[in-house]
Amino acid sequence: MDIAKDEIFNIRYNAKLDKLEIARESKIKKWCLQHKIMTGIIGTTILAIMVDTFLIYQFIKIFCML
Repeated sequence: MDIAKDEIFNIRYNAKLDKLEIARESKIKKWCLQHKIMTGIIGTTILAIMVDTFLIYQFIKIFCML
């Protein structure tokens, strides 16, 4: 039964402080779980920007060799 309580309430034991603590979720993680579509759009946009930057870098590298 104690294992079930720990999983439901997300309680952890801190050995340094010698007490139980409730783990807190970060605001970013909570927002991402609530807004999955927006998170996907932002992630896809960041990935596209990274790929585009890499391709431009490769083009300039090839262009300067000629």
